[in-house]
Formats: sequence, structure tokens, C-alpha cells
Amino acid sequence: MMSEFELPPLLIDPTTLPPPILTSEPGSFAEETLQVRIPHIVEETIALNRFPPELNRALENLRTEILSGAIRGLREDAADRPFWDHVGSPWIGHTWLNLPWYGAEAFFYRRVLEATRYFQPGPLGFDPFRAKKLEDVASETAPRFVDDILAERPADAGEAVRALLYASPWGNRMDLSYTVAAELGSGRRQHDERANLLADDSLRVWAFLSARSAGRVAILADNAGSELLADLALADPLSAAGRSAVRIGADGAGDRQRRRQLQAPLG
Repeated sequence: MMSEFELPPLLIDPTTLPPPILTSEPGSFAEETLQVRIPHIVEETIALNRFPPELNRALENLRTEILSGAIRGLREDAADRPFWDHVGSPWIGHTWLNLPWYGAEAFFYRRVLEATRYFQPGPLGFDPFRAKKLEDVASETAPRFVDDILAERPADAGEAVRALLYASPWGNRMDLSYTVAAELGSGRRQHDERANLLADDSLRVWAFLSARSAGRVAILADNAGSELLADLALADPLSAAGRSAVRIGADGAGDRQRRRQLQAPLG
């Protein structure tokens, strides 16, 4: 059995992969993420929550570390610390502005959970991004987004699945970054969405699903608001076509009760 900090065996040869995008690449979205977007997310998280002073200081220290300091590992006692100690060991002592982009962003969110004591006992263990997610839904931006794509959904089952496959990535992009979504994709016009995709296997996906009489599709949604609603919209034609039972699973910083509900067996 795999231990908590061992990585699963690779399914592809890593030598065939292109070099990772680094947060130091001048003018890249990765560089902007670490220099602009992530510091802003820290500031916004402090502003939207009524954290006690010590939690605000922890978040402010994290922001300072990202902009001008050296990376440190996790310090809290948590079940996933062996994993992060293992995968993050090459980063410790280096600057945040010279890391593989995905690793830097994933570790940033884990450090936010440490700063806000998400995994620790006591009354403070709640989702630090809950206020932002509720704002997304309360403003009706996310519901309107999904209403629009459902209103334009084709009648044909295969075309409906493809249309919602195209829309689903923009639900993710809209999460905490509506201005980027407005510039690069609205989730409504397929030709716009397809022009911004690096790969398009939607035809193969539907061919695979339609060739089977029944099955299960698992959709991992790592946040809420527009992304979750877009994934629910994608689940609808899959279920309606009778091709599969669909489970939406939570990943990342989410509400604990919601996670327990999502982990319940399918009826």
C-alpha cells in the first residue's frame, strides 16, 4: 500500500515532457500569478474574513515571503505534512519566483490553510475562501453563467456534452479571476473556447462514453461557484443520456460537511 508521502508510479516517461513553466519566466502568466495575483489573493482573504490578529500576521508573513523571501516547509502537525515534506524538499530555501508554476501555486494554497489553521482543532478550522465563494454565488454571476450555457445547449446528446465540455474549463478560469475569463473566454461561444484550447479530445470523449451502455464518471471540482456549477451542468447531459452515474468530488480547500456529503455512496 502506498504511504502518505509516496508518489504513485508515473504513467508517462517524464523525459518526453516539455520543461515546466517557471514562475521566473518574464512576462508569463506564471510570473504574474506569483507577483500580482497571489499577493492580491492574500490581501483579499484578510479583507473578507474576520480573522484574529495572529492569523492575519501569518497571512501577511506568507505574502512577504512570496514576494521577497525564501520558501519554508510546513510547520504544523498535519496528516499531509509528510507528503509536502517529500515533494517540496527541493524548493525549501529557494525563492518563490523561480519554481515550477503548478508546484508553487499548489503549495501556496496549502500554506494558506496552515496560516489560517484549517486542519487544526478548535473553532478556526473553516474554509478561508468561503466568503469569496459565497460572493460569487450571491452576485448571481455564477448562476447567470450556467443559465447562459444551458440555454444554448444543443438538443443532440453528443453535441450537448461537447458544448459543456468546452464551457467547463471557463468555469474554472472564472474562479477568482473574472477579468481573465472576460478576456480569454466566456464559456458561451464554442469557437472562442476552442481557439484557446491546447488540446481538444471532446470527440474521443463522447465516442468513448457513447460506446458503453452504462458506467460512472467522476468529476473532480477543486472549488465552488462558477466552476462547480459548470461541472454540474456537464454532469446533466451525461446523466440524462443514461450513459453514466456521475459523482462530483471535492478537492482543495472546501467545506468539511460538503466533503462528507460528496463522499457518500451513490444511491
